[in-house]
Parts: sequence; structure tokens; C-alpha cells
Amino acid sequence: MRPERSEWVTALITLPRFYNPSPTGRRRRIEAEKLDQTIGEVGRQFGGCMLHEDPKVGVWFSRGIVYRDDVMLLEVDMPDSPESREWLIQYAREVLLSRFSQEAIYMKLLRGMEIYTVEARSDN
Repeated sequence: MRPERSEWVTALITLPRFYNPSPTGRRRRIEAEKLDQTIGEVGRQFGGCMLHEDPKVGVWFSRGIVYRDDVMLLEVDMPDSPESREWLIQYAREVLLSRFSQEAIYMKLLRGMEIYTVEARSDN
């Protein structure tokens, strides 16, 4: 049985569009296959997800350095449970950090939202 609306949380996971710069300053675009793989894995775990590919610019600070990133958002609605949160955190730690060669993966969980699925009616 699916949890009630109030038992869901929306996770927004920031994914890079480009790898971090090489020592010469060159940035390579993240391969589409890696994004497809990520969408498939998260989608299978939680029953679906959505990748917002429109470019977003993110800025973050670490050890006195300002990083500017071109990013995308992976959005997934998931049960608001310790198990779901732990799966997502472990997935980011064990898969996403290395897959995208990142120092950090930024995630935001949004609660208190109403989520509806509108389905086509069957008149049979």
C-alpha cells in the first residue's frame, strides 16, 4: 500500500552538467549514459523521478575557494522514512560521488507538500 500524501517527502538532488576542471582548466560534459543510469536507479527505487535538465548555476564555497557549477536537479518523491533517507544518502555517498567525480552531492528534502497523481479514467 502506498503511503498517504503527508508521509511523502520530495528530494531535490543537484547533479553536475560538467566534471570538475582538469589541471589545465578544461571541463568535460557529463555523459548522457551516466545521467540515464542515475535516473533509472533512483526511479526504480522510488517508483519514478524527474530530471530538470534546464541549466541552473550553483555557487559553493570550500576552503576559501569559490566554485561555480552548471547543474541539473533530479527530483524524486519518496516515502518520508528513515529507510528511504538512508538509501538516498548511501546512494549519493557510494555511487554519485564517484560516478560524477564530485567532492560533494547537495540534496534538499522538502516536506509538508501535497502530492497528487491524476490518472486517466477507464470507462470499461
